[in-house]
Amino acid sequence: MLTEEINYYPKEGKPIQSALIMLHGYGADGYDLISMAPSLAQFLPNTVFYAPNAPQKEMNGYKWFDIDEMASASVYERFLYIQTLMEKSEKNINIINDFIEKIKEKHKLKEEQIALLGFSQGGLLALMTGLEYPHTLAALVGCSAVPLAINEAMPIEKVISRPPVFLTHGEDDDVVPFIGMEVTQSTLSNLNIPVKVHTVPGMGHNIDNSSVQAIGMFLKEFLS
Repeated sequence: MLTEEINYYPKEGKPIQSALIMLHGYGADGYDLISMAPSLAQFLPNTVFYAPNAPQKEMNGYKWFDIDEMASASVYERFLYIQTLMEKSEKNINIINDFIEKIKEKHKLKEEQIALLGFSQGGLLALMTGLEYPHTLAALVGCSAVPLAINEAMPIEKVISRPPVFLTHGEDDDVVPFIGMEVTQSTLSNLNIPVKVHTVPGMGHNIDNSSVQAIGMFLKEFLS
């Protein structure tokens, strides 16, 4: 079960009208992403932020699922490898769904007041969870996300929600290549899901200040 201990609340006196759940990448922890909350809160003053640690321990951090650490970045261009990672990601969706329900109940929120954001493998998990969620969430954000495709791990029948999506990616990402974002963008467009992208020349596997600002502007439209 995921815990709520890594969080960032609105300034005192501000009512909570929405929530952003942030899913970290491989070998990291929730503190990596919650550090973005003060900047995002400038756009989302009534939003509470949560960044739970993934359930599996990995060295000094956590992981949602295993990856092939010895593989070159080009492996993300192989659809069979993407499907394998999506199959592993699928096993975490119920955990995220339970966490969403917990946050909904805690703050008396509805699905349309909650958004998901994820980085790298957390980005894939955020997208898959949002698309398979039984009700439409406010929005989804994938940052340097592992590619998403329609395959045996997520056949089109599983896509039952189509919330707006925002993707950020560095053009020089040497972990999840830039083509991965293009694959995800194409997948979402083919599903008639509204998707916007923010690309950063020279940026690697990271979320820079311009990306944070772009995410804030995007989410401001969908979260109170």
